[in-house]
Parts: sequence; C-alpha cells; structure tokens
Amino acid sequence: TNIQVAGGAVTGTGQLYPKNGTLQASFQASGVQGKGLEPLLKRPLPTQLQGPLSATINIAANVKSLQPEALRATGSAAVNIAGGTVKASNFNLDAGHFTTAVTLAGVQLGQLVNQKNQSTGVPLVAAAPVSGTFNVAGNLVKTQSSPVEEPTATSSLSIQAKASGQLNVAGGTVSVPNLN
Repeated sequence: TNIQVAGGAVTGTGQLYPKNGTLQASFQASGVQGKGLEPLLKRPLPTQLQGPLSATINIAANVKSLQPEALRATGSAAVNIAGGTVKASNFNLDAGHFTTAVTLAGVQLGQLVNQKNQSTGVPLVAAAPVSGTFNVAGNLVKTQSSPVEEPTATSSLSIQAKASGQLNVAGGTVSVPNLN
C-alpha cells in the first residue's frame, strides 16, 4: 500500500496471522514533511522540526499483547532538523530493550534551544553547527500510578537511556563517555 502523507510517501506491507495474533509489517517513508503532520498532531511544530523525514521500519508483534516486552522492531530514519541532519541507524527494539546509533551532521543546537544567560544575554548554546555520533541504548519501561495497580491501556511508557559518543563543535571535539 502506498499513500501520500505530508508531501511525502509512505509505503507499507504486512501480514496478520489471526490464529496466533502475530503481526509482521514493514514501512518506508520518504520525504514526509514535519509541517504536514501538524493536523495529525493537533499542534504546530517549531520551524526547526519541519524538515523532511525518511525512514524504514520493520515490526513484529503479537496483537494480543502490545506490551513493550512483546514488540520487536528494526529500522533506520533520517530527518533534516535545525539546519542539519539527524540519522538513527541500526535501530533495534527487542523485549523492551532498544539500541541505535545516532549521527548528527551540521545541526545548529542554538536553533533548538533558544536560551540566554539572564544577566549577560549571551546564548547558552553555541551557534556553530554540531556533528557527531552517539550510541544509544535503553529500555521502554511501563509506569503505573500505583505499585499495586494492574497495567491498563492508560498506563504510560517512560524511556530510560544511556548514550556515549563524540560531538564536533567549533573546531574541537567533545567526548561524552556516559550520558544518562
């Protein structure tokens, strides 16, 4: 199936096996504009997040149990953001645990974080483009409002992640060995 979405195209194929509830699906998105997703999100996106998105995702799940522990997914994505590109490659989600490599190329963090020192008015984030690579790993964790409460459809997920990598900024390199 091929549909036009937000100025781009999304193609998907899948197979549902009703007897055991297994779902296998594959999706490809190309040139999907962030701005065009605003009606679906029911809120405007900042200008810095309106660039095109491309992605490939493969999913395997049991529709009888859509808990993070029962999902498996692989894929990659790229989005133009804040004057640069962010790519997630080798994404893997299995039993609630995820890993991915994230590459930034020419991202202007100053466009994303517009904060200034209150006394001097100097921007807190460098205006120079940032590039670098991070390895990210973490877990999708189901949170509940009470420790004795049974999980429900309204329970939420939180993400616990760790990253390590290097940022190239203003002619130098910053190593980030353990970011939580």
